[in-house]
Amino acid sequence: MRILFGFFAALTAVGVLASFSDASNLPGVCFFGVLAAMFFVLTKSPKDKPCIFGREQGAKKSVFVIGCVAAAFVLMVIAAPPIENNATPSKPESATAAPVERPAEPPAPQPAPAPQQAEPAPAQPVEPQPQPKEKPEPAPVELICNLEQFGSISGEELIALLGQPDEIKDDDLNRYSVPALIYKYTNEKSLGHVEFVLVDDRVVYLGSIKHSYPFHGKDAIFTQFGIKRGKDCLKVTDSKHALSYDFPSDKIDRIWLSLFDGDTFKSLTVNYDLRLENEWCKKLSSKEEARYQVAAQNVIKGILESPKSADFPWSDEWRFGSNRIYTFVSSYVDAKNRMGVELRSRFTVIFLTGSEHPVYIEFDGKVVLKDGYMSMDEVKARIAEKHAKGKKKK
Repeated sequence: MRILFGFFAALTAVGVLASFSDASNLPGVCFFGVLAAMFFVLTKSPKDKPCIFGREQGAKKSVFVIGCVAAAFVLMVIAAPPIENNATPSKPESATAAPVERPAEPPAPQPAPAPQQAEPAPAQPVEPQPQPKEKPEPAPVELICNLEQFGSISGEELIALLGQPDEIKDDDLNRYSVPALIYKYTNEKSLGHVEFVLVDDRVVYLGSIKHSYPFHGKDAIFTQFGIKRGKDCLKVTDSKHALSYDFPSDKIDRIWLSLFDGDTFKSLTVNYDLRLENEWCKKLSSKEEARYQVAAQNVIKGILESPKSADFPWSDEWRFGSNRIYTFVSSYVDAKNRMGVELRSRFTVIFLTGSEHPVYIEFDGKVVLKDGYMSMDEVKARIAEKHAKGKKKK
């Protein structure tokens, strides 16, 4: 035990010596000094004796230890420097304070010398900046010929516009399966070599070949040929060699340009009545198809014996077609007859274009209504009959 106390005494003595290295460690010197003295006394006190130094009477070891420890803490607190109010700790002052030197007053500011004006540099020649080139304005599109003026006019009216044709002959090609006449102009000033086809004394077709028509763009042709673009205008062909529109205006059903060569083209054809080629030449929009589908259902329900039992097919089993005068709808319906037997019947309803007024109804193979409607086959038959009668009179 004495050896252990001796070890602690030596350890605390080292702490005392370390504290002496800095004058500001006075609390540490006091604390470790008292503990070193305590351990030294304990090394001199036998283990079997209750009092220090082996005495029979006197200070007991336990009391001595408690007193030394308390004394060490008290001395450490007493020796601690007072706490300064400033948050930033200051360096400890030495025993002998050095005299405080007053800083030397700065010299009075001297007035700055007036800046010398630099000689102006010789002016450099300014090179003219290149001005951006203005894009040339597009050449004005000039009217070549008003094509709308020929729509459905008579032969006499055509002669009043263009003069007497170089040749009038029958249409040997029979392109419309109906008798027709051709008015031919070989060197018309605006249209070059041009032919007009007349059916029942109405212009229905124009075909022109010219050395070169100027082409100013796809939209410019409407201005070039006096066409008032309509709401149903539909571009059908747009290629390197051809450009065509269906129903570009209210008076023209089709215009076709071809034989392009750079910014010119040579061929121009105009159809004024496509019904002669295809009665149902105009395609309806999806909105128009839905409208006429509902209208046809209402018409057919009006002639059924049991309209509540009517079952119409999906839209993909309906057929639609139109032209400038008529619009047709065709499909089928499953409905019960008066005996309660369900039967399937096919029907066709033809309306005036733009209205829901039916002019023709065919139901289950029977014509139920015909109010002024004539199919193109009937029209062509009447024209042929009229043409034959005219020849007999001659």
